[in-house]
Amino acid sequence: RFTDVFRDGRVWALCAVYLCMMVGFYGVNFWMPSIIQEFGIDPNNFLEVGLLSMVPWGSAAIAMVINGSHSDRTGERFWHVIVPMLVASAGLLGLALAGHARMPSMVALTMITCGLLSAIAVFWSLPVAFLSGTAAAAGIAWINSLGNLGGFFGPDLIGRIRTATDSHEMAFFALSGILLLGALVVVVLRQKSRHASG
Repeated sequence: RFTDVFRDGRVWALCAVYLCMMVGFYGVNFWMPSIIQEFGIDPNNFLEVGLLSMVPWGSAAIAMVINGSHSDRTGERFWHVIVPMLVASAGLLGLALAGHARMPSMVALTMITCGLLSAIAVFWSLPVAFLSGTAAAAGIAWINSLGNLGGFFGPDLIGRIRTATDSHEMAFFALSGILLLGALVVVVLRQKSRHASG
Protein backbone atom coordinates (compact mmCIF):
# COMPACT_ATOMS: atom_id res chain seq x y z
CA ARG A 1 0.00 0.00 0.00
CA PHE A 2 0.99 3.62 -0.58
CA THR A 3 1.08 4.47 3.14
CA ASP A 4 3.37 1.53 3.92
CA VAL A 5 6.24 3.53 2.43
CA PHE A 6 6.23 5.99 5.34
CA ARG A 7 6.34 3.18 7.91
CA ASP A 8 9.27 1.35 6.30
CA GLY A 9 12.57 2.17 7.99
CA ARG A 10 14.48 1.12 4.87
CA VAL A 11 12.83 3.91 2.89
CA TRP A 12 13.88 6.48 5.49
CA ALA A 13 17.39 5.03 5.52
CA LEU A 14 17.60 5.38 1.73
CA CYS A 15 16.34 8.96 2.05
CA ALA A 16 19.29 9.63 4.35
CA VAL A 17 21.74 7.95 1.98
CA TYR A 18 20.50 9.90 -1.02
CA LEU A 19 20.60 13.13 0.98
CA CYS A 20 24.25 12.41 1.84
CA MET A 21 25.02 11.80 -1.84
CA MET A 22 23.31 14.99 -2.97
CA VAL A 23 25.01 17.10 -0.31
CA GLY A 24 28.37 15.89 -1.64
CA PHE A 25 27.39 16.06 -5.30
CA TYR A 26 25.92 19.55 -5.34
CA GLY A 27 28.50 20.91 -2.92
CA VAL A 28 31.38 19.93 -5.19
CA ASN A 29 29.48 20.62 -8.43
CA PHE A 30 28.59 24.16 -7.38
CA TRP A 31 32.06 25.04 -6.09
CA MET A 32 34.23 23.18 -8.61
CA PRO A 33 34.95 26.24 -10.83
CA SER A 34 36.07 28.20 -7.76
CA ILE A 35 38.20 25.29 -6.56
CA ILE A 36 39.89 25.05 -9.96
CA GLN A 37 40.45 28.81 -10.15
CA GLU A 38 42.33 28.61 -6.87
CA PHE A 39 45.00 26.49 -8.60
CA GLY A 40 46.42 29.86 -9.64
CA ILE A 41 44.41 30.29 -12.84
CA ASP A 42 43.46 33.78 -13.97
CA PRO A 43 39.82 34.31 -12.84
CA ASN A 44 38.98 35.55 -16.33
CA ASN A 45 40.42 32.48 -18.06
CA PHE A 46 37.09 30.66 -18.31
CA LEU A 47 38.34 28.40 -21.08
CA GLU A 48 41.05 26.82 -18.93
CA VAL A 49 38.65 26.45 -16.00
CA GLY A 50 36.13 24.80 -18.30
CA LEU A 51 38.66 22.46 -19.86
CA LEU A 52 39.97 21.35 -16.48
CA SER A 53 36.39 20.84 -15.26
CA MET A 54 35.85 18.44 -18.15
CA VAL A 55 38.41 15.97 -16.74
CA PRO A 56 36.48 14.93 -13.59
CA TRP A 57 33.09 14.90 -15.33
CA GLY A 58 34.36 13.06 -18.40
CA SER A 59 36.02 10.44 -16.20
CA ALA A 60 32.82 10.11 -14.16
CA ALA A 61 30.75 9.44 -17.29
CA ILE A 62 32.98 6.45 -18.03
CA ALA A 63 33.15 5.25 -14.41
CA MET A 64 29.39 5.25 -13.90
CA VAL A 65 28.86 3.11 -17.01
CA ILE A 66 31.53 0.63 -15.88
CA ASN A 67 30.13 0.44 -12.33
CA GLY A 68 26.54 0.10 -13.50
CA SER A 69 27.41 -2.56 -16.08
CA HIS A 70 29.41 -4.58 -13.55
CA SER A 71 26.54 -4.34 -11.06
CA ASP A 72 24.11 -5.63 -13.70
CA ARG A 73 26.40 -8.51 -14.69
CA THR A 74 27.00 -9.67 -11.12
CA GLY A 75 23.54 -8.83 -9.75
CA GLU A 76 25.21 -7.18 -6.73
CA ARG A 77 23.91 -3.74 -5.78
CA PHE A 78 24.98 -2.75 -2.28
CA TRP A 79 28.78 -2.83 -2.71
CA HIS A 80 28.41 -1.00 -6.03
CA VAL A 81 26.99 1.88 -3.99
CA ILE A 82 29.18 1.55 -0.90
CA VAL A 83 32.59 1.41 -2.59
CA PRO A 84 32.01 4.43 -4.88
CA MET A 85 30.78 6.45 -1.90
CA LEU A 86 33.95 5.55 -0.03
CA VAL A 87 36.02 6.57 -3.07
CA ALA A 88 34.24 9.94 -3.14
CA SER A 89 34.76 10.35 0.61
CA ALA A 90 38.48 9.62 0.18
CA GLY A 91 38.59 12.11 -2.69
CA LEU A 92 37.17 14.82 -0.45
CA LEU A 93 39.79 14.05 2.18
CA GLY A 94 42.45 14.28 -0.53
CA LEU A 95 41.04 17.58 -1.74
CA ALA A 96 41.17 18.99 1.79
CA LEU A 97 44.79 17.91 2.20
CA ALA A 98 45.99 18.92 -1.29
CA GLY A 99 45.67 22.64 -0.69
CA HIS A 100 45.91 24.39 -4.04
CA ALA A 101 48.28 21.89 -5.69
CA ARG A 102 46.88 21.35 -9.16
CA MET A 103 47.62 17.68 -9.89
CA PRO A 104 46.63 16.19 -6.49
CA SER A 105 43.50 18.34 -6.47
CA MET A 106 42.52 17.20 -9.96
CA VAL A 107 42.98 13.56 -8.94
CA ALA A 108 40.84 14.20 -5.86
CA LEU A 109 38.12 15.96 -7.85
CA THR A 110 38.08 13.05 -10.30
CA MET A 111 37.72 10.55 -7.45
CA ILE A 112 34.82 12.57 -6.04
CA THR A 113 32.88 12.84 -9.28
CA CYS A 114 33.57 9.25 -10.34
CA GLY A 115 32.56 7.95 -6.93
CA LEU A 116 29.39 9.99 -6.59
CA LEU A 117 28.04 9.43 -10.10
CA SER A 118 28.91 5.72 -9.97
CA ALA A 119 27.05 5.36 -6.67
CA ILE A 120 24.02 7.30 -7.94
CA ALA A 121 23.87 5.16 -11.10
CA VAL A 122 23.29 2.01 -9.01
CA PHE A 123 21.48 3.55 -6.03
CA TRP A 124 18.04 3.52 -7.65
CA SER A 125 18.13 -0.28 -7.90
CA LEU A 126 18.01 -0.48 -4.08
CA PRO A 127 14.41 0.73 -3.42
CA VAL A 128 12.88 -1.62 -5.99
CA ALA A 129 14.60 -4.56 -4.28
CA PHE A 130 11.99 -4.42 -1.50
CA LEU A 131 9.24 -2.17 -2.89
CA SER A 132 6.85 -2.94 -5.73
CA GLY A 133 3.85 -1.45 -7.48
CA THR A 134 2.39 1.71 -5.96
CA ALA A 135 4.72 1.46 -2.98
CA ALA A 136 7.77 1.50 -5.29
CA ALA A 137 6.57 4.62 -7.08
CA ALA A 138 5.78 6.38 -3.82
CA GLY A 139 9.03 5.26 -2.20
CA ILE A 140 11.19 6.45 -5.08
CA ALA A 141 9.36 9.78 -5.17
CA TRP A 142 9.79 10.25 -1.41
CA ILE A 143 13.48 9.33 -1.46
CA ASN A 144 14.07 11.66 -4.41
CA SER A 145 12.15 14.53 -2.80
CA LEU A 146 13.93 14.41 0.54
CA GLY A 147 17.32 13.54 -0.93
CA ASN A 148 17.35 16.46 -3.31
CA LEU A 149 17.28 18.83 -0.35
CA GLY A 150 21.01 18.17 -0.51
CA GLY A 151 21.03 20.49 -3.51
CA PHE A 152 20.47 23.30 -1.02
CA PHE A 153 22.47 22.03 1.94
CA GLY A 154 25.65 21.03 0.05
CA PRO A 155 26.57 24.37 -1.55
CA ASP A 156 25.32 26.27 1.49
CA LEU A 157 27.46 24.15 3.83
CA ILE A 158 30.63 24.83 1.86
CA GLY A 159 29.79 28.52 1.60
CA ARG A 160 29.14 28.91 5.32
CA ILE A 161 32.25 27.00 6.39
CA ARG A 162 34.37 28.87 3.85
CA THR A 163 33.09 32.20 5.18
CA ALA A 164 33.77 31.15 8.77
CA THR A 165 37.25 29.70 8.16
CA ASP A 166 38.35 31.54 4.99
CA SER A 167 39.14 28.18 3.32
CA HIS A 168 37.47 25.15 1.75
CA GLU A 169 39.37 22.55 3.76
CA MET A 170 37.02 22.16 6.74
CA ALA A 171 34.05 21.98 4.38
CA PHE A 172 35.69 19.12 2.47
CA PHE A 173 36.34 17.27 5.73
CA ALA A 174 32.65 17.72 6.63
CA LEU A 175 31.45 16.48 3.23
CA SER A 176 33.80 13.52 3.47
CA GLY A 177 32.27 12.58 6.81
CA ILE A 178 28.74 12.94 5.43
CA LEU A 179 29.51 10.56 2.54
CA LEU A 180 31.16 8.11 4.94
CA LEU A 181 28.02 8.18 7.06
CA GLY A 182 25.88 7.48 3.98
CA ALA A 183 28.08 4.53 3.03
CA LEU A 184 27.78 3.09 6.54
CA VAL A 185 23.97 3.29 6.33
CA VAL A 186 24.10 1.23 3.11
CA VAL A 187 26.33 -1.31 4.90
CA VAL A 188 23.67 -1.64 7.63
CA LEU A 189 20.92 -2.01 5.01
CA ARG A 190 22.94 -4.75 3.32
CA GLN A 191 23.30 -6.65 6.57
CA LYS A 192 19.59 -6.40 7.29
CA SER A 193 18.78 -7.50 3.74
CA ARG A 194 21.00 -10.57 4.13
CA HIS A 195 19.37 -11.50 7.44
CA ALA A 196 15.89 -11.04 5.97
CA SER A 197 16.65 -13.24 2.96
CA GLY A 198 18.49 -15.81 5.09
